[in-house]
Amino acid sequence: MGFGGGLRSLHPPVSQVWKKSIFAGTQRIAVHEVTTSSDVVYTLLANHLGSTTTTLRADGSMLSEMRYNP
Repeated sequence: MGFGGGLRSLHPPVSQVWKKSIFAGTQRIAVHEVTTSSDVVYTLLANHLGSTTTTLRADGSMLSEMRYNP
């Protein structure tokens, strides 16, 4: 999966992070993040309302989870 259609070989300047959201229709399903030392895609899981609740690493392990308690 290339970042921005061919920017995979490019890296941002030191201390910058490039992020690109990946959508399926109108739902954001992943984020592609590029730094000077990494190139990672995070998968986003949503609740029944469409809000992102869980972020997964490429290996499927959980990076973060948010719970909304009214």
